[in-house]
Amino acid sequence: HPSMAAAPAQAEPAPEPTPLLDVDAETRRRAQLDFLVREGVFTAAEQAAFLEAQPGFLRLQFGVAFEDERFVVMCKPFDVRLDLGRENARKFPEEVTAACWLRAKRGLEVLRFCHQLDAGTSGLLVVAKDKKAAATAATLFAQRRVRKQYLAVVFGHVAPGDHATIRAPLAPVEGSTFLQHVPPDGSGKPAETSVWVLRHGRLNLKGKYYGAPVSEVLLEPRT
Repeated sequence: HPSMAAAPAQAEPAPEPTPLLDVDAETRRRAQLDFLVREGVFTAAEQAAFLEAQPGFLRLQFGVAFEDERFVVMCKPFDVRLDLGRENARKFPEEVTAACWLRAKRGLEVLRFCHQLDAGTSGLLVVAKDKKAAATAATLFAQRRVRKQYLAVVFGHVAPGDHATIRAPLAPVEGSTFLQHVPPDGSGKPAETSVWVLRHGRLNLKGKYYGAPVSEVLLEPRT
């Protein structure tokens, strides 16, 4: 589940209005898919095929894993942005962001995200409640005292228990806003990731790759 990169803790640049949080998860997810159809990401037929193959996409569950007087650790769902960005605008009327949910459910007016978490990635999001807590978190990330781990499913079978450390440069894939790859010419930024293979099986999603061999792996990047 890439990528959770450390970033200087800072207040969200612009406030955003609170949406109607009583919209149910399925309605919100379907509105997101309709937006992607309008944007030309895929056709209505492809949308229907996608939902048949991956009905779990319609789930949308926020939560809190930990909270005290200084921090709240939020469980962010996949395909949810942290905030509305510089444009301070929703991509579709039903869109809900992590910032919106935190304001509505935890009463946080000023949000200080202690790190980044890609919109497409689900996972734990650490939010500081005041400047002192944000500064503490920023120091811990800068000193590499925070361990970040991800679960991922990859194609291919590797024996459970196997461990490897991958050291290879990464660079953005041309034409993509988030994909990265290992350039054949060795260019890119240095990167190191430890990999542990947990188990292997077959992909149980309808579609082109149904039944393909896959492995569940634990990833720990060093950033």
